[in-house]
Amino acid sequence: MNATKGNPAVFTEAFGIELGSGAPWQIMLSVRQCGRDYECKICGGDWHIGASALSHWDGKRPQTQCLEVAGHKEKDIAMVAAHKLCSLTHATVSCNAGIHFDHLSAEEIRQVVQTVYTLLNQAHD
Repeated sequence: MNATKGNPAVFTEAFGIELGSGAPWQIMLSVRQCGRDYECKICGGDWHIGASALSHWDGKRPQTQCLEVAGHKEKDIAMVAAHKLCSLTHATVSCNAGIHFDHLSAEEIRQVVQTVYTLLNQAHD
């Protein structure tokens, strides 16, 4: 998603990316353009919204905030995605994240998070 406002081949009303990780986690990352801004969705396992981040460009850098449902742990994922996409586009970005798998070990949680970050890097490319 190497994007600059002057590049009409990238910035179109129909702009969108949908990426899936495949087995074993089946994580989905979706980015859609909303006018000049973007909405991002990251889901896996039992889909839901556990955290919602909003990042806007202040003229020098992204400013990012997040709301997280009590007991959920998607805040870091939502914030990193919104912040990174805002850094790339200088547009306002919202990101909803909801990933739930039962009984994961610490290593499996690390793998899920790494899968999300891999998809985010693929969206950038």
